[in-house]
Order: sequence, then C-alpha cells, then structure tokens
Amino acid sequence: MFLEYLNHDCYRVIGKEISIVNFFKAYRNQGFRFIFFQRIGFFYKRNLFLKFLSKIMTRHYCYKFGFQIPITTKIGKGVYFSHFGTVVINEDAVIGENCNINHNITIGRQNRGTKKGSPIIGNSVWLGTGCVIVGNITIGNNVLIAPNSYVNFNVPSNSVVMGNPGKILENENATEGYINKILQK
Repeated sequence: MFLEYLNHDCYRVIGKEISIVNFFKAYRNQGFRFIFFQRIGFFYKRNLFLKFLSKIMTRHYCYKFGFQIPITTKIGKGVYFSHFGTVVINEDAVIGENCNINHNITIGRQNRGTKKGSPIIGNSVWLGTGCVIVGNITIGNNVLIAPNSYVNFNVPSNSVVMGNPGKILENENATEGYINKILQK
C-alpha cells in the first residue's frame, strides 16, 4: 500500500513511475520529501522506529518548509505540493487522490455551530494559493478552488469556487490543465 501511494506521488512530481533513480529525482521536490515521511508515519504507525523517524523528519520539514500536516491526516495517493510554504491541514481532514495543494493554504476545523468538524476533499481538486477551507463540509471531485477563496460550504463535483465569500460556478472541465501527470493504475 505504501509503495503504491509513493509511486503515484513520484509520478505526479516527475512524470515517471518510481525507481531508485526516479525516487531521488522526486526527492528534490520539497512537497514529495515531506509527504514521503508523512506517509511512513501514517502507514507504519505500529513500527516504533519508523514512527519515530517519521515524527522527527516531518517536524524538521514543518520548520524548514512550512508544512503543518500531522502524520495521522488521511491523504490520498498522488498528492502534489506545487510550492513549499505555510500549508496547514487539520489532522481530521480527508484529502482525496490526485489533489494539487499550493502554498498559504489552510484546511481547518470549525469548533462550533452547524458545521463543527473538518473538511472532506474529493479527488482531482486543485487548491489555489491562499484559499481557506473550514468546517464539516464536502468538496466534490474535479473542483478548482481559486486563489484567496474562503470555503465553508459544500461544493458539488465539476465546479469552480472563487471569491470571498465563495461563489460556485459549474464547469465540467474545472481542473483540466491544472492537474496533470496522473498515473492511471
């Protein structure tokens, strides 16, 4: 399972399936480096040595690159961090497959009201720079959330969200050209 996820992550970064050489090529990408250790902690939480190594390395990269993503966060295969810098994701959030996450993003928990909880984000979702997604909401598949958008409401599949407060525009090709290098397996 771990290697399958790593293969998809590697493909998203360099466009080639994982091998020793391709792993080191992808490892130069800060997002891949962080998600590699996050996945070790997630998949091997019962192995004390790997869990300890994962915690040390993810903590190191939290400070170095600005990612604040607990190792317990459920992140689907093929996630791609296009830039490093301030990505905060709540541990109860769920991220789908083949999602692009840009910098200065918050995917957070709402602690009161009708939307108390954390977001569930579908597959093939592109999150623009500076967007904020909070609350017990569901983001559908093939959704583009424009930069600096504030989303605290459910978003249907095949749509674009833009603005603050966010507005939904239906679009069948919402992420076409934005999400690429997807491993078809």
